[in-house]
Amino acid sequence: MKNILSYLSLYLSDSTVRFNVGVFFGLFLNSFYIVINVIWGIKYGNAWFVTVAAYYTVVAMLRYFIIDTGRDGRKEKNATELLGALILILSVPMTGMIIYTVLTGESNGYPNSSLPIFAAYAVFSVFRAVYGLLSRERNFSAMQRTLYAIRLSTAFMSVFNLLTSFFSFLGVRGRLPLTLNFLSGGAITASMLTAVRISRKG
Repeated sequence: MKNILSYLSLYLSDSTVRFNVGVFFGLFLNSFYIVINVIWGIKYGNAWFVTVAAYYTVVAMLRYFIIDTGRDGRKEKNATELLGALILILSVPMTGMIIYTVLTGESNGYPNSSLPIFAAYAVFSVFRAVYGLLSRERNFSAMQRTLYAIRLSTAFMSVFNLLTSFFSFLGVRGRLPLTLNFLSGGAITASMLTAVRISRKG
């Protein structure tokens, strides 16, 4: 019991510990989300699920990269520049895929069971992103700031995925889903470019 309380006290008092715990937890959620999307992509023959899984696979790799680099502060500057390059590489195909998906409706055909899972993940992702932006702990390293930008990007991505799932469930087509998906897709691209800019400033 004393060990649990000591760990809890350390978590509450040390921002670095909270940051690392958050990264590991995000890595776990990413892994779960990847598996779900791969299963549905194969089962329903939906390329969009596979694309989302690929996106979150790269994000999971970036999270692990941040964890590994954080163990050696001397590598941080070079690591943030490399991280920015990786995010930029990720943003190019994702932007194209988002535009293609919005214009062609390739994301249609979601299973009904996907809606509550995507909704829960989107709410949690947005909450974590907003909490990070409003956090009073401003003495973040460049690597930590980059992670929060990535977290914002994944939050927008989860909203985009939720919207396409929701409109598919309702059978809604036309200007409304097109507009909302373009807005959320644009936000994903903008947040990824923000992460690139932050990493290069580091």
